[in-house]
Amino acid sequence: MLELLRTLGITADYYAGHSLGAITALYASGAISLEDLIRITRERGLLMKEASAQNPGGMIAINASVQDCGNYLALAGSAATVANINSPEQTVLSGDTPALGTLVHFLNHQNIAYKVLPVTTPFHSQHLAPAQAPFRRFLEDIAFKDATIPVLSGLNAQNYPNSAAALRTTLAEEICAPVQFMASILELYSQGVRIFLEVGPRNILSNLVRRILRPQPFLALAIDENDDPQFSLWNTLAQLAVAGVPIHLECLREEFASATNPQASSYAVMVNGANIRPQLANTIHGNPPVAQEFHEAPVAKDKRKERPHMDSRENNRISPREEDAVPVSLLDTARHIHLELARVHSDFQRTFSETHLAFLKSTETCLSLLFQTEKRTSSTTQASKNHALIDAQESTKLLPLIKENLSPTPSQRDLPSLPAPAAEPFKFPTLSRMDKASQTDFTVEERPNDETDTSPDLAAALLAVIAEKTGYPQELIKLEMSLDTDLGIDSIKRVEIFSCLAEKLPQANAIDSQEMTKLGTLEEIVKFLAEKTSTELNFATKKNSTQFPNPHQSILNA
Repeated sequence: MLELLRTLGITADYYAGHSLGAITALYASGAISLEDLIRITRERGLLMKEASAQNPGGMIAINASVQDCGNYLALAGSAATVANINSPEQTVLSGDTPALGTLVHFLNHQNIAYKVLPVTTPFHSQHLAPAQAPFRRFLEDIAFKDATIPVLSGLNAQNYPNSAAALRTTLAEEICAPVQFMASILELYSQGVRIFLEVGPRNILSNLVRRILRPQPFLALAIDENDDPQFSLWNTLAQLAVAGVPIHLECLREEFASATNPQASSYAVMVNGANIRPQLANTIHGNPPVAQEFHEAPVAKDKRKERPHMDSRENNRISPREEDAVPVSLLDTARHIHLELARVHSDFQRTFSETHLAFLKSTETCLSLLFQTEKRTSSTTQASKNHALIDAQESTKLLPLIKENLSPTPSQRDLPSLPAPAAEPFKFPTLSRMDKASQTDFTVEERPNDETDTSPDLAAALLAVIAEKTGYPQELIKLEMSLDTDLGIDSIKRVEIFSCLAEKLPQANAIDSQEMTKLGTLEEIVKFLAEKTSTELNFATKKNSTQFPNPHQSILNA
């Protein structure tokens, strides 16, 4: 990535790194070679691993200032020390296992947020002191050069010394000293740096720069900002270009051979509207076109006075003339195109007129048939109205006679008296057309409220609806499955399922679907539906708990 930036002409005025990144910054500045960078990195890691084997531990990141973290260590009585001063709001503490255990117990008791870093070595603490001297001796074999660009050290936020001996000592001391990253960024800002570019994996350092320098004006970018490397790279380059950083993008095309324009073939023919010729119609009908020589007509010849002859005897078609045979100039070509458009438009108008006349005739036929049907219907309806009027008049005349015969007056003629009702209802013999169930009294049995009906009909209906709406095979859907975790059904699909279930189960129409959205498994939904429908049925039973007479018996008594 660094080589790509150099190829694009992007250079830096300062370099800085975080912990091991300081050695990478030295390589970027030209102080060490790529081979020495690999050797130093490997030896540094091996020596710190040997030192941490004697004193295992770890690191904890706390979103607090270095002053607050110092107070936490004092109150907790922990032997941990500050390892990284990343920003005003983030400090990393390092220590052995007992010291970190004491600190974690205090942070949990005080409800202070922290994060245990996934490392087993107490970096940048005195526990790694055994690695300092061997690392200093190893650096004696490294040939350091004068850096072409200043590099800030994480030890004191100052430039690395130009002396090779002093540089080796500084690199060795950085193993046990805390990283002064926040101080390094502030120092760069004081030197006039306003654009910070992170070259490496992810965007951790650029985020720390944003925390350090806000709300001052600056620009912090990262080459690997997101999961799409190409998009992140081009997005970063675009922001650098907008910020005024010179970028040489033409170098990206130097490795590709420039495409040469091949010479056009003598057989190539341009196809466009100007190539339309009247011979095309003859070719379609089987007549070969007449070979003619095309040439430019003199400009002085004026064709504007010539007009096409309109012949109405051939369905308003435009009859060809001699001058319309072959267009020989741009003006003739345009005139020929207009003639073709006029002919096509004439055909369209003729077809449209014929279609419209056919539509009007069909409409007239349909309306005439409709009027004949209405006449026959109206005559029949009028006759029915007349009969109904006569029946109503006759009923009005008979109404007084009916009232006179039904009113209990002394002049009423004697009628045979009806027998008095017996104490017990009269029992009719068994009718052959009535089954035994229809002759017995109908009674609604009360169902206990504490029992829930897990009817298989409810479960089957629910499984069928889910299979219909989701596409899952019904035999694979179990009642113990959860709607969201097992079946992946979101809230919108869940409301759709409950609405369809309410349409298929009339007894579930009155149930609020919002209550069912809170349920988890299918079994809970079935029990909920069974309980709700059971409660409604029990309520209706308590309200009308009397025995109803046989409906057939009531009809016979009447």
